[in-house]
Amino acid sequence: MEPVTVAQGVIDLTFHQVVAAAIRAVLAAHGVAVTEVISAPHERAFQDLRAGRTQLLVGWFPGSHSTYLEPFKDDMIVLGEAEGSAPVYDPYCIWGVPDYVPVEVVRSITDLAKPEVAAQFVRTVQGINPGAGISRFSQEIIERYSLDLQFVEGDIPKCCATYEAAYAKRGM
Repeated sequence: MEPVTVAQGVIDLTFHQVVAAAIRAVLAAHGVAVTEVISAPHERAFQDLRAGRTQLLVGWFPGSHSTYLEPFKDDMIVLGEAEGSAPVYDPYCIWGVPDYVPVEVVRSITDLAKPEVAAQFVRTVQGINPGAGISRFSQEIIERYSLDLQFVEGDIPKCCATYEAAYAKRGM
């Protein structure tokens, strides 16, 4: 019998990469060889799956990626969506508050709308790639809570550099 092989698509974020490596190990233990791993930003990873360049995609979250999968979801098997099953993994998007801001000052996202709290932060939320759930959720949060913040698209290196620069200046 000829071995089963697949090309694995992975959304190019570290936590998806870690899960993808674990899935490759499980597949190998069951006789499935991953012949190629294609890492790509969100939208392109789903385009690769739809076009057949990959046969397996690691990085599906209904709240984050449904816009990419919906056009061809009926042609796919989505693990974790069968009735009574659990998702393969289920991270969530969060915003962090720097440690120089006392926990008593920011206990919830609504606290960020208070002028005395807002003054302690840079007024820009630096996003990662446009298709990322955290990017879309951040824009929704800014609007939903009427936060005086600007959202800027970017990538992971820019997001990290922006955070490090703001932290070094203590947000001012």
